[in-house]
Amino acid sequence: MKITSLNGVWKLKCFPYKQDEPAYVINGKVPGCVQLDLSENGYLPEDLFMGNNILKTEELEGWDFEYEREFDFEGDSERAYLVFEGVDTFADYYLNGELIGYTENMLV
Repeated sequence: MKITSLNGVWKLKCFPYKQDEPAYVINGKVPGCVQLDLSENGYLPEDLFMGNNILKTEELEGWDFEYEREFDFEGDSERAYLVFEGVDTFADYYLNGELIGYTENMLV
C-alpha cells in the first residue's frame, strides 16, 4: 500500500461569522492549528501564550476556517483511504467538491 502524506503547507481561508467571502487567505500548516497559523501571519500576537495574548483568539470563536490543498493521487481509487488524525471540534471533509464526511466533536 502506498502512503502519501498531505502534511505541509495548505491554503487557509478565514471567514467572519456568517460571511460568504474570506477576510483572510493565508498559508497554514498541517498538522497545526488556526491560531498558530494566524499568529505566524500577523493576524494574532506573535507570542499567543504571553500575558493576555491568548484572549485575542476569543474574537475568532464565531468564524469558520477552511484548509484547502490540491494533490495528485496515484493508485487504486477503489481501495484508497483518506485519513485525518486529530481534527478538532466540528469539520466537514470535501474531496473534489463532494462532501465525503464530517466530525461533530473530537473531544466528546
